[in-house]
Amino acid sequence: MVTQESPYCRTTVLVHNYWQYVRLKLHRRGFGKSLAGALAMACFAFLSMSHWWKNGSIFFLLLFFKNFLFAIFLISRKAAIERHGLGVELLAYISAGLPLFYMAAPNSQPSNAVIFAINSMSLTGFLVATLAVIELGTLLGVAPAVRGARIRSGVYAYFRHPMYSGYVLAELGWVLLDLANLPIFVLSLSLYCLRAHYEERLFRQYQPTLSI
Repeated sequence: MVTQESPYCRTTVLVHNYWQYVRLKLHRRGFGKSLAGALAMACFAFLSMSHWWKNGSIFFLLLFFKNFLFAIFLISRKAAIERHGLGVELLAYISAGLPLFYMAAPNSQPSNAVIFAINSMSLTGFLVATLAVIELGTLLGVAPAVRGARIRSGVYAYFRHPMYSGYVLAELGWVLLDLANLPIFVLSLSLYCLRAHYEERLFRQYQPTLSI
């Protein structure tokens, strides 16, 4: 005689299995940093959505999806084989939050051509960056770190640092909108260059020991 399992029993089993999964994650090396990073990116996502709600800029809507995607991927990423110190990690998260400071001049009325150019740059830039995020998958990180062999497929076959390249293109539109954003753009570009430099230094040191 076949007995049907009650919904309560099924729920209990699911909760138990999920709790075991969480316990394994909590004991995984580096999960605490991954969780903290995911929470930080979730906060950035919330602020991006708030900016989009206020001014309707497509840039902030795309920034919301990017930050939200990061928050999800950071939870399941692989532990780092090697990383830089806390200072570099803080620099990376400051860089990730810096685009939230872009703004348009009060009562500014850009032409349709300028709006089209800005939106096109935002869409193209975030598309390249999003493809890079998907390509990295569990190797993704905000701060420079080595989590496996260097990716050379997809957009990485055409760009050495497609995420940073995409962000720079998307953010450049804010300079077209208002030159007052130029200092933020220059600082943001400088931080991307620093992050790329630290990544290259790590890979030069550890890539020979990893399979390609």
